[in-house]
Amino acid sequence: MTKRILKITLALFAFIAPLLVGQFIYADYVNDTDITVLNAVTDGTTKYIDTLNQISDISNTAEVDAALDAGHSLQSAITDLNNHDFVSNINNDYTNAATTLKQDATSLNSDVNQIDIALQRQDADTSNSEIATLNNDIQTFGTDYQTFNSTVDTYNKPIEASNNSTVAGYIGLFVITGSISIVSFVWAVKAKNLSLRKLRMNVAKLSLWPSIGSAVTMVWFLAAANSGGGTYLIFWGPIIFGFIAYISAISQYSKAKKVYDKA
Repeated sequence: MTKRILKITLALFAFIAPLLVGQFIYADYVNDTDITVLNAVTDGTTKYIDTLNQISDISNTAEVDAALDAGHSLQSAITDLNNHDFVSNINNDYTNAATTLKQDATSLNSDVNQIDIALQRQDADTSNSEIATLNNDIQTFGTDYQTFNSTVDTYNKPIEASNNSTVAGYIGLFVITGSISIVSFVWAVKAKNLSLRKLRMNVAKLSLWPSIGSAVTMVWFLAAANSGGGTYLIFWGPIIFGFIAYISAISQYSKAKKVYDKA
C-alpha cells in the first residue's frame, strides 16, 4: 500500500513539477509581422512603378485605371505600415529605423496622391514630374529599408546562434533519454522470470518520463523560435524527477534480483 501511494505521489509530482521547477525562457527574434508589413509596401511600390511605366498614353483609360488601382493598393499598405506598432523591446537602432521608414512611407503616400491627381487630369507633364519625385522617394525608402534590415540582422544573428546551440542541447538530451528508454524496454522484455520482467518493465516505463520531458521541451522551443519568438517551458520536472524515479526503480530491481539469485 505504501509503495502504491509512493508511486501515485511520484506520478502526480511529475505532472505538477514543471509548474514548480520549470523554467520559462523567451526564444526571441524580430517580429515577423514587422517584416511582413514592410514587404507589403516594397511590393506595392514595385507594382505601382510597373503600372506607371506601362502607360503608353495618359489618355488610355485602361492603363491609367490600372495605375490608379495599384496606387490605391500601395496606399493601403502604407496605411497599414503607419498604423502598425513595431516591436519596442529590441533596441534603439531598430526603433529609430522603423520610425524613419514610417516617415518615408508618408512621403510615398503624398507622391501617390499627386500622381493620381495628374493622371486623372491627364496632365502628362505634372505626372512625369511627380513620378520622378516618387522614384527619388522610393530610393530613399529602399536605402532606409536596407538600414532597417541591417539592424534586424545584427539583432537576429547572435540570437540565432544561441538558439541553434540551445536546440542542439535539447536534441542531444532527447537522444540520450530516448536511447535509455529503448534500451530499458529491450532489457525488460528479455527477462525470463515473470516477476523480474514486471520489475524491469516498471524501470522501462519510468524511463519514459525524462524522454517525454525532453521531447516536449525541444518541440516547444522549436515552435517558439520558428514562429519568430515566444515563451517556452523547460520541463525540469519530468526530466529530473523522472530520472530519480528511474534510478530508484533500478535499485528496487537490483534488490529483488539478489533475492531471486539466492533462492
